[in-house]
Amino acid sequence: MKILLATPLYPPEIAEPAPYTKELATRLSIVHDVTVVAYANDIEPVPGVTCVQVDKRKPLPVRLAKFVVALWKAGKGKDVIYSEGAVASAFPSLVVSTARKIPLVVHMREDEAWERARHLGQTRKSRRAFFAETVRGRLGTVRALQRFVLRRASCIVVPSREFGECVQRAYGMDPRRLCVNEHPAETPEVLPFSLGQDPNLVLVLGSPFLQKNDAVVVRAVTEVSRTIPNVHLIVTGDGPEIQFLQAEADRLDASSRISFVGNVSRAESWALRKTAAVLVVRHEEDELPDAVVRGYVAGIPVIAIGGSGNNAALVTDVAGLPEAIAHVLSDTNLQTTLREQGMREIRERFSWDAHLRRLETVLHAL
Repeated sequence: MKILLATPLYPPEIAEPAPYTKELATRLSIVHDVTVVAYANDIEPVPGVTCVQVDKRKPLPVRLAKFVVALWKAGKGKDVIYSEGAVASAFPSLVVSTARKIPLVVHMREDEAWERARHLGQTRKSRRAFFAETVRGRLGTVRALQRFVLRRASCIVVPSREFGECVQRAYGMDPRRLCVNEHPAETPEVLPFSLGQDPNLVLVLGSPFLQKNDAVVVRAVTEVSRTIPNVHLIVTGDGPEIQFLQAEADRLDASSRISFVGNVSRAESWALRKTAAVLVVRHEEDELPDAVVRGYVAGIPVIAIGGSGNNAALVTDVAGLPEAIAHVLSDTNLQTTLREQGMREIRERFSWDAHLRRLETVLHAL
């Protein structure tokens, strides 16, 4: 099959979907003819993959036009266009797929309007609540572009059934064109030094945005300290709620055992996960949070507060969180069981092999 990948980011960029797209192109190229068109100032070459870059420093109308031209040229004779995201690369991809009569698959890993609103500090709502409200201005334009693309694409690939249901309701989608393909877990980081585990370290991955509800972990760790005096908490992430969380730690006289370290790099996140004894993840939606999978792949026991889909985590509610943390920290057999269950989940649901099998099924059904 001849596949054209369109992406807004590509290595040496490190933000998603750049690493994913490069890895996908590398793996698909083993059995397929793969071409990548990317907004990029530079591109890391991949043996066996044709890469075309469009200068992302140009003004928006110019780079969009250049992206369409690059896709048109690269699209000759292709069997399918696979677009990362539903706006920046998907709209030009739709133009070319329509003109060349090529099926378009949109990989929608997140709702871009909600993601931008959170990044700009314009909303603190959950994705589900944000979908239900009317947005205007630039966010309204982004949402309108997504709706235009999603209603016309041949197939929309989403990372979870729950997210797919949100997309279907928000954009009036035909559910038959929605396909679920869970994201592969990140590749383990290779650090230039060895790490020892801190048996009393609890970790919260709030990056990039912390919420007021993260205070439940602050309170739980404070309660656990009555029986495990050396317990301490590291919280990553930033955002407008950081001052509230710090004030809550001060109120509980727990500032000495709780560290707010801000946003961290991928390597720093990996080091923290390899060092901590337990990762606590709070569900905002019904679907499995990315942080849970990041815990699984690092081999760290995971405690999930509420939610569903946690086949390998210790699930609890807010009231039971202190007991759950104390149980994991004090029970090495439970730690081993949770690690093993997490790695099994990676192999069966979140490996690249599983991801590619599901994707091949989608592509060959077009």
